[in-house]
Amino acid sequence: MSAGFQAWTDTGLVTIDGSTPCFGLRVHQVITSSNQSIAWGGGAASVFYMTVPIASITFTAAAPVVAFYSPSTYCQMIALKNNGGNSWTAQFWTQSVASIEVYVFDQTNQFAGSNYGLQVFDGSGQLIADATAPFLKPMGFISGNIFGSTGNSFITHGYSSPNYQSWAIASAKCATAAPLAASAIGNYIWLDGWSHSGGTATHGWFQLAKQGSGNDNNLTAFVSEVDWSGLLIDVANF
Repeated sequence: MSAGFQAWTDTGLVTIDGSTPCFGLRVHQVITSSNQSIAWGGGAASVFYMTVPIASITFTAAAPVVAFYSPSTYCQMIALKNNGGNSWTAQFWTQSVASIEVYVFDQTNQFAGSNYGLQVFDGSGQLIADATAPFLKPMGFISGNIFGSTGNSFITHGYSSPNYQSWAIASAKCATAAPLAASAIGNYIWLDGWSHSGGTATHGWFQLAKQGSGNDNNLTAFVSEVDWSGLLIDVANF
């Protein structure tokens, strides 16, 4: 390659080049949820609100990858809003009031760069790696559907929640970035979430009883509404 960095390690050749985007840690912060009334759905005639534990964080990034570590409750990122320019706000639901850790990774060429340690530049002189910004380290990608795919049609199920499945990675601590959250509104609000214990991430899905209305276990929805996914990230050394 014409620019970049290569090193031979005990696990093979490590290459940092200008053609593969590198992401470094930009924000690591603990935030705590509190009970808040937020809009969950509705239309032109009315909007449906519900009070649940919510936590938010506003940060600066160009192309953020947002991950979270939730050791004491289930959590899901329910919104990532661009406020204009490089300002973003991420909003999280937690099953109970709790503190979670948030990790924001951004493309390394957006960093100002440090004055010490290893730095790597591409052929145009852009910073693509900096030893002071720990790399985003993906360990696995998990995806599925709450009910199992049955095609692009409406589905109706009687279903009981919660339901859980866990994955362990080769790390002392893993967080989850959830590119796709499963959510639907029927007689219940349906939402998936993640909890963490060291190197184990557990995925679950839940029925949140709508306030002030009757509920049962039935849901009619497009299959795609209850798709979910999660990127498991090693955050042991952050």
